[in-house]
Amino acid sequence: ERFFSSIPPSPDEIDAAEAYLAEQFDTLPFPVAGAVPFPLIGTTGSTTGRLASLQGETNDAGLYTISAEDVLGWRNWLSDLTEPEILALDSGALEGRSDVFTAGVLILEQFATRFGFSRYTVSSGGLRHGLALRAASRGA
Repeated sequence: ERFFSSIPPSPDEIDAAEAYLAEQFDTLPFPVAGAVPFPLIGTTGSTTGRLASLQGETNDAGLYTISAEDVLGWRNWLSDLTEPEILALDSGALEGRSDVFTAGVLILEQFATRFGFSRYTVSSGGLRHGLALRAASRGA
C-alpha cells in the first residue's frame, strides 16, 4: 500500500518497492545467501500461502512447494493484472487481499532471491499448528 498507488503498479512503483525491500533486508541479522541452514516455510492464509494453493502442487502432508522460478513468474504475471483480474483468480480467498496480493508475491520473490532460497514451502496448517507439532516432537 505504501508503494503501489494502483493495481497494476507502474514499473517505477515496483522499482521503489524493490529498493525499499533491499534496504530492509540489509538490516536483518540473516546468514549470507547460499548458507541458509533451513527451508523457507510459510503458512496458508497469507498472500504467499494463497499463491501456493493456486499453484496446485501438494503432497500428502498438506505441504505445497513452489520453485523460486515459479515465484518470479507469478510476480511478473501478477504485476500486469488489475485488481478485478486478481480477484477473479479466487474471489473467496482473495476477497480483501486482492490489492496486496502482488506486493506479497514481490516480497516473497525478493526475499527468496536475496537469501538464496531455491524453493518455498507452504503448510496447509497455520502457524499455531506448526508450533504445536514442534512442541509435541519435543515431548512438551
